[in-house]
Amino acid sequence: MREDALLARVGHRFPGGRSRVEPYVDWLVRDLVGAAADAGGALHPATALLAAQAGVGIGLEELFALFGSSSADGPVLGEWAVEFARPLRPGAEYAVTATVRDARRRAARSGVLDLVTVQIELAGPDGPAHAAVRPTYVFPRRTAAPGAPPRAPAGAPARPLPPLSRTVDVAAMKTMAALLHDPNMIHLDPAVAAALGFGHRVVAQGPLTMGYVQAMLAGYAGGAAGVRTARFRFAGAVFGGERVTAGGAVTAVDGDCLDCAVWLDVDREGGPVRAVTGTARVAPPDRPVRP
Repeated sequence: MREDALLARVGHRFPGGRSRVEPYVDWLVRDLVGAAADAGGALHPATALLAAQAGVGIGLEELFALFGSSSADGPVLGEWAVEFARPLRPGAEYAVTATVRDARRRAARSGVLDLVTVQIELAGPDGPAHAAVRPTYVFPRRTAAPGAPPRAPAGAPARPLPPLSRTVDVAAMKTMAALLHDPNMIHLDPAVAAALGFGHRVVAQGPLTMGYVQAMLAGYAGGAAGVRTARFRFAGAVFGGERVTAGGAVTAVDGDCLDCAVWLDVDREGGPVRAVTGTARVAPPDRPVRP
């Protein structure tokens, strides 16, 4: 795709529609990331992406085609942000609108990349948006071996959040692919992952890896409703079978809310590798917030 054609996609409106996340889907997502049931009945924060994507009005393969790509090219989720005006609920129906918010081209060690951000809003029957979700898709324009992700910095923050460790289950990745309706075979077929430069292991989906971080956040905040905003950047691939640890630290206090830096580290030979970085705002109930 020519760069002028890429930039012309900014402002493009998707068909939109209505979305409903059934309770069993929320249960499956919690099971995949190791999160407990929510006492307040809110959807797990990671499930917001499923709710948003289901209401865009086109599938992922059609979205890739809009930007001159396909799942065979290995597009990935580069960033993800969500803001909750109020918690989403299992079984509730939401009106979904979606627009291309930004598109840009940049050079990287792996080659030329196009980054496309979509703004997706979910509104309840009362009209106002309950949540805004902003996924950023990365479209590689020529194949090369991806660069090594950054190493986790030495030292620990002064006020760490309780960490959460999990092993990335390949069977769970298959379930996540089905839930996402994700046609990208790098998550399922090691041969495809190898052909695209990822080595001979399947690549974990971004919603799964950030789901571990959100499970850690929701556990600290006393439930999904305590997670007000979250933004993630995917700095490197996570592979099936790897051991990961979600962590975070309080960076500021604003009234009854805590601003946090969050991350996901992968256990690898030579030390942990930071695969996901981000920020979040939480409002933990009955928890002292003074620094």
